[in-house]
Amino acid sequence: MNNINFLEIIEGDTILKDLQAQFKDNSNLVICDKSAFESAILAQKNAYYEEIEECAAGYIRSIVQNHPLIDGNKRFALHVATNFLDINGYRLTATSKTEWGEYIETYVASISSRNSPEAIQTAHRELVLKIKKYMKPR
Repeated sequence: MNNINFLEIIEGDTILKDLQAQFKDNSNLVICDKSAFESAILAQKNAYYEEIEECAAGYIRSIVQNHPLIDGNKRFALHVATNFLDINGYRLTATSKTEWGEYIETYVASISSRNSPEAIQTAHRELVLKIKKYMKPR
């Protein structure tokens, strides 16, 4: 994929601060593992993606698997993915944050280490397809 704008650590910090500002009680929206946080943000640079929606899904997967925050990892993952799409000229449409939250909750259960590699791969492909379906150019 050409000309993709990947997130940097500073952008991850900014996205987290933006998310914290949206909630009155944000005491658990803090980093508990800085290396897991940095790894989740930077991992996409080292992966190969044919499509931008695959990379957005990669951010979600990295964050929910690395679990860098005390709480709010799924919210943060969605926030990171939407910001990533935004800096690359896209936005997510046609569904609410609540629906996305519910979908990510299902996705997290599907990528549990208790599931087979095939089930995890299927869940990830479904996430990519959902992002592609609701991703529109800005």
